[in-house]
Amino acid sequence: MDVPGTSVCSNNTSRKVFIGNDKISELLSDSDSNGGNFSELSDNDTCEINSPFSSSSSSSSSSEEDEVIPPEPGRGRKRTRRALPKRKDTDFELGWREKIQMVQKPAFSGVPGINKKFTITEDSSPWDIFQLFFSPEMFEHMQKETNRYAKQQINKKKQEGLLPPKSVFARWNKISLQEIKKFFAIIIHMSLLRKSSLRDYWTSRPIIHTQYASSVGMSRDRFLALLTMFHLNNNDAKAARGQPAYDPLFKIRPVIDTLITKFQDVYTPEEQMTIDEAICPFRGRICFRVYIKGKPHKYGIKIFELCEARSGYVYDLEVYTGAHPTNSEHNTALSVVDRLCDKIKWNGHCVYMDRWFSSPKVFDHLWGCKTKAVGTVMSNRKELPKQAFSVKLKKGEKTSRQRDHLLAIKWKDVRDVHFLTTAHEDILVEAPSSRGAHRKIKPAAVLDYNKYKTGVDRSDQMLSYYSFSRKTIKWWKKLFFHLFDLAMVNSHILHNKSSKKKISLEMFYEKVAEGLLASAGMENGTQGDDNSTAGRLVGRDHFLYRIPATHARVEGTSQRSCRVCAEKSKRQTGKTVKKCTTMYCRKCDVGLCVGQCFEVYHSKLNYWE
Repeated sequence: MDVPGTSVCSNNTSRKVFIGNDKISELLSDSDSNGGNFSELSDNDTCEINSPFSSSSSSSSSSEEDEVIPPEPGRGRKRTRRALPKRKDTDFELGWREKIQMVQKPAFSGVPGINKKFTITEDSSPWDIFQLFFSPEMFEHMQKETNRYAKQQINKKKQEGLLPPKSVFARWNKISLQEIKKFFAIIIHMSLLRKSSLRDYWTSRPIIHTQYASSVGMSRDRFLALLTMFHLNNNDAKAARGQPAYDPLFKIRPVIDTLITKFQDVYTPEEQMTIDEAICPFRGRICFRVYIKGKPHKYGIKIFELCEARSGYVYDLEVYTGAHPTNSEHNTALSVVDRLCDKIKWNGHCVYMDRWFSSPKVFDHLWGCKTKAVGTVMSNRKELPKQAFSVKLKKGEKTSRQRDHLLAIKWKDVRDVHFLTTAHEDILVEAPSSRGAHRKIKPAAVLDYNKYKTGVDRSDQMLSYYSFSRKTIKWWKKLFFHLFDLAMVNSHILHNKSSKKKISLEMFYEKVAEGLLASAGMENGTQGDDNSTAGRLVGRDHFLYRIPATHARVEGTSQRSCRVCAEKSKRQTGKTVKKCTTMYCRKCDVGLCVGQCFEVYHSKLNYWE
């Protein structure tokens, strides 16, 4: 019978059994032999043990000998030395001190406002301000690249023999600059008035019929063809993925670079700035699509933005395109903040950021560029005073430490809040209450952070009102129209800062669309077809008629004030001089003098000049 754990040989030969010291002691204690004192045996002595597992017949003839040898070196479990825990630096060794001292802060030296080299006055129209960002050169570039792309695609289809006679490619005609501007006027119309399909803007069904798109002078098929061929860069110059010159944003690079340059040249922001993440909604396939949990649109293209805190004016932006092929530090918080703040360094600005960007390393770097910073911080960031932050606080209590210019604060509200600031002193202030609420005592850094952290959120909020959000598989078109809306919002902010009378964002969109159509009408010498700035310049059915009779006057004696004469007088002298006329434009329903006034009103955008 075999006993588990032993190995029994069928023949009566000696065998080697590798037994540890514990097993040897157990066998000695269980053995029937006297054995002697095992401790007296040397390493070279031989110990004979009668096996208790041998049968009686075999023991009478010959005894089975077991040779016991110690385990060989390297066999069995190896002993490993447990690594000692890494010693943590104390707050004192990291330079943090409990005693808070006053530190001289960099003073703000910028001059906020629209730069003087741009002629923007109180009387500048929305279209004038929008042209600062989307200049005539930008429209000409889009016209050239769209025609180039259409030619490339048509030639490709011809070579492949895939050019049906009724396809978009076969029916394509070169697009003009006038059509480009009409195209964007219709885009603005679609942003203001949402319909389920693009084709519905030209439908004749009474329940959803609108006449704006068709009255502009662009048919449905022409608009869709232009949208299909719309392009911003030359595909022949694109470098393949993996090459040194590869650019993930090549398709839209000219527009991004131009807009960023214009955003920074036109306007100088105020002292308080905000850095945060924005997102361009997109659910298609793209290698750098991201998911941001806290955003209304969770999937899309991430954009790092630097905005003016009060107004939401986007001063700089950077599109996230995934991991950099050669520089592993490209997308770290320090690198992103350094690139975004490059144009505002050395002016004493104060940048507010959330916990993803802030760290002692980032704040020290900005301080070296005479730029202050404020923000919440993760409690596990390197170089924080972790010993001071490990203390449990009651609600309303705080603890703080200082390292040179950097102040670290832990404050207990509903939960622990960790702050870093280089712009505030360690003081508590009373927070303003609303509607009779209980007044709270908070650190000054917390109050200012809550006030100025919303710059990017304010911009996103305004973008969401009238965005041209249509499904497309081309990510760069989605991003382009997002940037187009961003330019509209920035233009609206500048208009309200410079104009006497503020207008709503919706009205600003309308005025820009009218300016686009007016500019298109001026280039071709056409005239208007409705009672708007664009309509009086684009249509062709404007004629002079006598003002009809009223209950008090017969036809030919009724009079109205001439619109052109009154506007000229008002702008030149500041007073309205009424010059009456018996003629009017029936389409525009505006009184006009015969001759020059009628011609100027229907041919010039600024007819009072």
